[in-house]
Amino acid sequence: MYLRIICSWCQRFMGNKKCEDLIHEGLDITHSICQECKEKVMREIDEDFVQNSNDQKQETFERRM
Repeated sequence: MYLRIICSWCQRFMGNKKCEDLIHEGLDITHSICQECKEKVMREIDEDFVQNSNDQKQETFERRM
């Protein structure tokens, strides 16, 4: 049986992947991200980072345990 791979963002069909142990009908879809959506998401992250770093007036500290 094969899994259908679709983009989680735009629902575009991206191909099939053979899966030996798939036994449930209707559970034959897996998700990934297509190149166009990945580029858009990364661009938005970069824009948010630049905007937030310019807007930040005070220092922030991270505490790790």
